[in-house]
Amino acid sequence: MCIATGYVVPNRNLPQKPQEKTRKRPIARLLAKSDAATTGFLTYKNLHFPAALGKRGVRARKKEGDGTTPMGAWNCTKVYYRPDRVRRPATTLVAEPIRRDFGWCDAPGDRNYNRKVTMPYSASAESLWRDDHLYDVIVILDYNTKPRSRSRGSAIFLHVARPSLAPTEGCIAMKREHLLRLLRMLSPGGALAAGKTLAISADCAAGSNRGRSHAFRGRVSWRRSSPHASAG
Repeated sequence: MCIATGYVVPNRNLPQKPQEKTRKRPIARLLAKSDAATTGFLTYKNLHFPAALGKRGVRARKKEGDGTTPMGAWNCTKVYYRPDRVRRPATTLVAEPIRRDFGWCDAPGDRNYNRKVTMPYSASAESLWRDDHLYDVIVILDYNTKPRSRSRGSAIFLHVARPSLAPTEGCIAMKREHLLRLLRMLSPGGALAAGKTLAISADCAAGSNRGRSHAFRGRVSWRRSSPHASAG
């Protein structure tokens, strides 16, 4: 067998394999007008909903506790919901009811930083069982998960918004009815892309994670696995 680099001329005498079709990855796009914007619009197929962003806008290189929503594109990995307040959301994602001892570690120096933990926990962590309604439904995004970087932000969720879409601590928030509608329509393998302006690369649209490149200003490149001190 011969291996060569450069332009390959196909042998017309050999049968050619049919070209495989690439399936586009379903992406919900969240657009903000500027870096300082605390609200934006989330679009997916024929849905178009307002959303709340971090109280200090959006940033490409987020840090723990800075109050910004990170720019980038991430998988929607799992749904948590309050079984005493809402029915199990209709979704193709894995959905798990929240228990009273569910928490999320936000201590950068802890081994379970940016992971679900059992409360009470020895390091700083927020409870997912809240008195308000912000965590009645939570969509987990794989921001800063593989690998996890210290102080790059934790607990970046898509969750229920406060009244009047008040800014968050870094999460993305929507009205509960809008979030539930999005979950009903979100296809398997769905992802969310957030930024000031979004020009999704061809690799991202085709579902590739080639290069695992970081998000940068004005453009979002796909990263399959890539915050918030308290609820947004």
